[in-house]
Amino acid sequence: YDASYNKSLLNLLQGRFKEGWKLYENRFNTKQHTTFQKFKESVISNNQIDQKIPFLKRFDDFKNNNILIIAEQGIGEHIIYLPLVLEASKISKSITMLIEPRLIPLCKRSFKKINFVPFGTTHSGNYSLTDKDALNKSNFDYQIAVASLPKFFRSKEGDFGNTPKGFFNVSKQLKDEIKDELNIPKNKKIIGISWKSFNSQWYYFKNIELKELRKVFDNLDLVLINLQYGEVQDEINEFIKKTNIPIHQVKSLDNREDLDGLVSLIDLCDLVISTDNVTIQLSGSINKETWALIPHVPHFFYQLNRSDCIWYPSITLYRQQKRAQWSGILDNIRQDLIKKYF
Repeated sequence: YDASYNKSLLNLLQGRFKEGWKLYENRFNTKQHTTFQKFKESVISNNQIDQKIPFLKRFDDFKNNNILIIAEQGIGEHIIYLPLVLEASKISKSITMLIEPRLIPLCKRSFKKINFVPFGTTHSGNYSLTDKDALNKSNFDYQIAVASLPKFFRSKEGDFGNTPKGFFNVSKQLKDEIKDELNIPKNKKIIGISWKSFNSQWYYFKNIELKELRKVFDNLDLVLINLQYGEVQDEINEFIKKTNIPIHQVKSLDNREDLDGLVSLIDLCDLVISTDNVTIQLSGSINKETWALIPHVPHFFYQLNRSDCIWYPSITLYRQQKRAQWSGILDNIRQDLIKKYF
């Protein structure tokens, strides 16, 4: 199973989608998916005492049926597969989706015909259902994990053209409130920045030190906005002290917990520059121009040897030429910024 799962990742990385998605189903038999499987069996099954929900196996199973879709893995994966959930909803009788609670406000505003039910995870990876009544009151014909949708809807590169350029609707009220708090002059170009992911096993290869971004922004008349989540205040203070480059923050906004607010903040930016974390997923979801710093061997979403992202048309990829080396990318981004704004 592990070998087949790893082979699926290689296939997807190289754009062999049909074979890759088929082998990707082996993920359910690997160790890293054990907690997710236990969640499905104990929580969902126990809340569906009167019925055993069969797994959806054919495309025709979507048609005119009530489908339960279960989000899996990290929050970035919850976001990137949402356009496929929308496609499934157009041919199904109804769609109910279990998803991370922090995404519920965005999802309910953006996808009116889909019923979203929140569930959460602890930092140890244990899943819990936060709205059991929503399952008790529903009858489903089939269930499917969200990352199993691509085998039906993205079997070749051309299928990615069906992805909308933006699928989350930004809250105008939140955006206006954040804009008033920041109070940035209208003639200034705003660049949102994010530089790390906390929970990735590839932490060393994906992340960059904030201080390294001085190479990009030194002596450029741009306004930097912090989009990074987590405990990073000490890093920001040290960066400002050593570089004299301000980084603006929205004090009323928790970038980790308030994803609705974070999306509104991203929408205020002229450009987002970030390493591979949830920031670029959110930025891509509203079609915001984004320059993503990608490891030499990236997640399969970003494939190989291309500067565009087939999942999000607004994202441009800047790839490491050597493992864990960012210097060349930072030089390129600086030059591209100068060409774009100066």
